[in-house]
Amino acid sequence: MSIEQSVLAMGAGKATAMHAGVWSDLGWHVSAHDVNPARLEESAMQEDFRRQFDLGNVAVLHSLAGLSLAQTPPVFDIATSSGSHTAALEQALDATSEAPRAVLIEKPLDAFDSLRSLLQGELDESKVFVNENYNASAAVTHMLALVAQEKAAGNNVRKIFVNFDKNRIPDVVQAGRFTDKELGAYGIEMPHMLAVATNLAGTTPQERPKIQTNRYGVHVDGIDNNEYTYTRLQTADGTDIILAQGLGPFRMDEQGRRTPYEFQKGEAIRTATVTFDDGRKATATFAPVPDLPKFHSRVEWSDRNGDPQSRVFEDNTLRRVIELTATCALTGERPALTESLSVEAGLAYAFLLHHLHGTSDWRTD
Repeated sequence: MSIEQSVLAMGAGKATAMHAGVWSDLGWHVSAHDVNPARLEESAMQEDFRRQFDLGNVAVLHSLAGLSLAQTPPVFDIATSSGSHTAALEQALDATSEAPRAVLIEKPLDAFDSLRSLLQGELDESKVFVNENYNASAAVTHMLALVAQEKAAGNNVRKIFVNFDKNRIPDVVQAGRFTDKELGAYGIEMPHMLAVATNLAGTTPQERPKIQTNRYGVHVDGIDNNEYTYTRLQTADGTDIILAQGLGPFRMDEQGRRTPYEFQKGEAIRTATVTFDDGRKATATFAPVPDLPKFHSRVEWSDRNGDPQSRVFEDNTLRRVIELTATCALTGERPALTESLSVEAGLAYAFLLHHLHGTSDWRTD
């Protein structure tokens, strides 16, 4: 395999395995590494990890320690846990002779100043993609077009309700995944919810929505049936944003009430609803969607006559983000539609998330 289509991946978990599978399908060769040699070695021994990683096309190395690559792979893919993104990126840069042509990095929830300094000193920020993959959703793109159409007719957005529910008890309690001791055991959903909501609201990374309500049930060492997050924000133009997330065997509504719900294995309910001034609504339901094939999303809305409309989209969001990163690496050009996947936007989501949970000095008015 040519160095032209090779990826240096950092991470030893499920996210890295999922990324590697997509890169492999696109014809790229992946070498996986981790800041923690023991963690990578342990993961490589697990049958599920090996199956997802497609080890026939992926070279798993135990550590970057002492590694010096004669040629720099054109892509770095940083998919470590949320507390080690910057360290992983630093190790990758130290092991290579020059900067990569493109970087894909999972949600950078830590070390903002260090990451910014690293980008300013060694990387071209325009070549870095932050993996808020729901913002690469075809359903979100369609929702943005509907919002623009209504605004042009003088019908502005009144409210945005983003609801991501999944029973995380098996993930967090039984498997020990998705627990962030700085931010709480919220799973991986809240950064996605913030990204989708602020994107639909049309806020810029410099704008800071006012926090009206912030209820956060948390048990850092695990999840019980009372686990949830419920946050209400308001943008400068008065748009209400409600983020509701059920992490146990229940669903959340716009008022923060929990309704018992029996999730099937692997089932998740992820929706974003926009309500306009005239009361009409548009709702995106992200994959997986009942009765639809895998990697398909659906948007439902009422047209100006009040008639219901629906459209289904092929919507493999991770593949789309990786394809955009690959295009940048091969052509040197960043696709114009990736503003919501920029470092500036990614850090804005992260700053807001930390502020919501009281772990940074970042303040709203």
